[in-house]
Amino acid sequence: MIISRKHIHSMAYISNNEMNELLNLIKLLREIISKKFNTQPILFEHGSAIGCFNKSANSVDHAHLHIIPIHMKKEIEIIRDSRANRIPNFQTITSFKDEPYFLYVNNDCQHYLSHDFELPRQYMRKWIAREVNRPQEWDWRHYEFIDNIKITIDFFKEIHMAF
Repeated sequence: MIISRKHIHSMAYISNNEMNELLNLIKLLREIISKKFNTQPILFEHGSAIGCFNKSANSVDHAHLHIIPIHMKKEIEIIRDSRANRIPNFQTITSFKDEPYFLYVNNDCQHYLSHDFELPRQYMRKWIAREVNRPQEWDWRHYEFIDNIKITIDFFKEIHMAF
């Protein structure tokens, strides 16, 4: 997960300088993760807007972008189900900072965005849990996967030491 240091509601609120920094970080992380897991990761965010917090769509009211090394076989269904439309690039989200959104970036770095907030809470986590044949384990409040978090931290510590 990529989390902003300062409190903002979604990545749509970052400045131009911060956007450039975020894009460079995403590029670096995609390279590192794709080498480690032999697949380009997906990215997603349930972006909230100031004054528009919707607990059913967002479980955390702070900008956080998920980056996950998985190939979603049912991607077409995700895009259709979320009513997402293709957008030209990541920076396009800044046009949507005054409304909640769902951003999905696929393995091929194609960007999709939806404003439909009839999406269930933890929408992508549910899809990912089904994809890895653990359909009941989508809720981070009940399935924290602490061991996976520790492995990820150790992996990035090693990467950091290499730089």
